[in-house]
Amino acid sequence: MSNYNNLCLSTTSRIIFFIFLLVSHASLLADDTLKPFSAKYNVYRNDQHVADTYFNLQFINHTWTWSMGTRPTGLFKWLTRKKPFTETRMTETAEGFRLLHVSSGDYREKPATENTFFNHDNRLIYYVDTETSKVNQLPLPED
Repeated sequence: MSNYNNLCLSTTSRIIFFIFLLVSHASLLADDTLKPFSAKYNVYRNDQHVADTYFNLQFINHTWTWSMGTRPTGLFKWLTRKKPFTETRMTETAEGFRLLHVSSGDYREKPATENTFFNHDNRLIYYVDTETSKVNQLPLPED
């Protein structure tokens, strides 16, 4: 496994990082209103710039979209073509945020390798494994 792959965050880490950003950045929650934002960070390993990471939170057509991606830089572009990404869509209700769709993969220009859809009306979660084209169904936990 290359050093670059070690820099990729797991889905759980991404969710924890997203929650951390929401809680720790008072400017995002000023006046109790979530606001769109964008950020870009340089990723370093042993004092060498190995990747750029971006974060975006957008509000379009009554849907919040949280996206995050990483692009290798310099020599690391030659070692891997992967550009890991994740995207989460959610809507705001009186009770809070409702997840609609989560997708992630290694290449933005290709279909996501993981897709999860949330059907709140039928209380179901659908997980699609695009490598096997298998759709798994789970009950949506109670609120």
